Amino acid sequence: SEPTLRYEVLAMEVDPDLHPNTSCGLRAVMEHKRAISRTAVQVGRYSWQHQLQGVLEFEKVDFANRSIVVNVLASLVLPQGQIYAVAGYRATQVV
Repeated sequence: SEPTLRYEVLAMEVDPDLHPNTSCGLRAVMEHKRAISRTAVQVGRYSWQHQLQGVLEFEKVDFANRSIVVNVLASLVLPQGQIYAVAGYRATQVV
């Protein structure tokens, strides 16, 4: 068995207590259930030449007077299930 790449796409409300531009901040968003939407995409054989797609669903989310950011947390997962490394990207404000 070989390592896999897991991508978590997270949407969260802008909050000074959250740090959506760091991998630690994104992990905290997941651990404290602060994501208003999230989806996971897992790749068995990692390749930088493939484009991945995921769908975020926003059921019953009122976007009035809210600022929402989206970011991706990439994790390299060993065959035994341990996370070997994580990386976050640059958060993008969508609303």
